[in-house]
Amino acid sequence: GIREYKDILNELEKYFKDFNLYDLSTNRYKINTLNSILMVTTRFVPSAFYYSEPNVPLYDHLKMTAAIALIIYRTMEKEKKIILIHGDIIGVQRYIFRYFKSSTADDKGTKRLRGRSFTIKIINDSIINYILDELDLYQFNILFDSSDKFFIIAPYSDENINKLKKIRENVERFLYDKYRDINLSLVWKEESIDILTKGNLGDFIQSLIDDANIRKYKILSDSKSNENENLFILNKESNNLCEKCGIRYAVKNNSCEICEMEENIGETLVKIKNIYRTDTPISDTFLSFEFDDDRKYYYNFDKNLLEKSEKLKKLEIISINDFSYEPNNLTLKNDVQISWRPILQGNYVPKIGNNAKSINNLVCFSEDKDRSCSYVGVLK
Repeated sequence: GIREYKDILNELEKYFKDFNLYDLSTNRYKINTLNSILMVTTRFVPSAFYYSEPNVPLYDHLKMTAAIALIIYRTMEKEKKIILIHGDIIGVQRYIFRYFKSSTADDKGTKRLRGRSFTIKIINDSIINYILDELDLYQFNILFDSSDKFFIIAPYSDENINKLKKIRENVERFLYDKYRDINLSLVWKEESIDILTKGNLGDFIQSLIDDANIRKYKILSDSKSNENENLFILNKESNNLCEKCGIRYAVKNNSCEICEMEENIGETLVKIKNIYRTDTPISDTFLSFEFDDDRKYYYNFDKNLLEKSEKLKKLEIISINDFSYEPNNLTLKNDVQISWRPILQGNYVPKIGNNAKSINNLVCFSEDKDRSCSYVGVLK
């Protein structure tokens, strides 16, 4: 009713004041924050309800309108074409559930599973931000993001196509070198902007998905042959393989650095409210994605070094399951570009008293339904 719409309007006005969004000289980070604010306030508001049955949220309407407007503006002197970009992370289940020696892998197993699952989400997010930064796009250009898949719409240009080729090569090589058993199938197609209103958009999207399925078998095929000479040789950091994953050398407690980090993330994730994406590390626990010399992304799980950092230039505050962010008064040493974005993340921990349930507690079965456990879905 009218009262609810008035409440939304008041909330929008508060956000505009808090984030100083009335300033027309906005940068990309401010506009991305505005996108988040509109998502929070208008995602349950119907669009164009006054002349048709509402089935599209106002936020989706606004986001798509902004993306199309950007494409039209940047192709004003050219043929109006779009690039639809699709990314699909491959090897997800193999990566999450991989173990080498069960006797060692069982130790902190649930934390590692949670950490690996969330790592997939962050890998996906870092690649999306890499594409947005290289093509000078915004969060509203992301049409779909499901933790391990995404679609991005961009204006067509030869320069953007060349940038996408560079991105694909850099990402494939980085993921193989660091994670080994997961990678990205990245594909794109260009088409007239009329496909959005007059063409068969469903067939166009399906053809892109088909291309991604083919691309899965061509990972690293664009790399130069001389760069691949040592591609399959691990740098020997010890005499023993990690007993948890079996694909990297152990550096501590029979575990590699990646498995150690996954366990730390799995333990930390349920205790924190925010993650801080930066262009330089600001904490002791972070995931790093250094795709090239100019594009480095660090996802920090605390901010103990935030206000001390002299190199920090970009900061995105990612709120976990919190859609009512209040801007913090951060004392930073530099003129830092700051944005905010909320995400949904399952971080429920089933407990017995003050202790987390073990896997045996979660998946016990009995023919007597009253005695069977009901946490299989939580485990998955």
